[in-house]
Amino acid sequence: MAKQKEPASQPLLDLDTLAKRPFVRIDGKNYDIRNPGELDILTFHRIASRAEAVQRIMGPSGSEPEKLGDLSDESVRAVADALDQTCRVLFVDIPTDVYGRLSETQKLSVMTVFSKLQKASAPSLPAGTESGATETTTATGAK
Repeated sequence: MAKQKEPASQPLLDLDTLAKRPFVRIDGKNYDIRNPGELDILTFHRIASRAEAVQRIMGPSGSEPEKLGDLSDESVRAVADALDQTCRVLFVDIPTDVYGRLSETQKLSVMTVFSKLQKASAPSLPAGTESGATETTTATGAK
């Protein structure tokens, strides 16, 4: 007789469709930014790609002034464009004049904070597994 398994006491995944939006305070007023979970997969990927491009151009630390001074005008424009495109997606409802006052450094800070949110909200794999699976099962159920 097959032994019946007990139901799991913890969910495998806990999803919330009611997004709680974080906010950024600018000149004393709060402006919502999107929650990583509310982005569609294409937008999520585009933001991650832009963040990687900015990091590639600026270098791993991004804070060494002597290296930043060596960036070409083209690289500086590429970073500025990536930051602008990303922040326009991330802010929910920010007035044009407020957004226009943000410097590239401030936009970089918004992108950095959002990247941390993305990493924190990504599902993690169970301990002791590389892929999250303990066994391989074929489509037919064979092991």
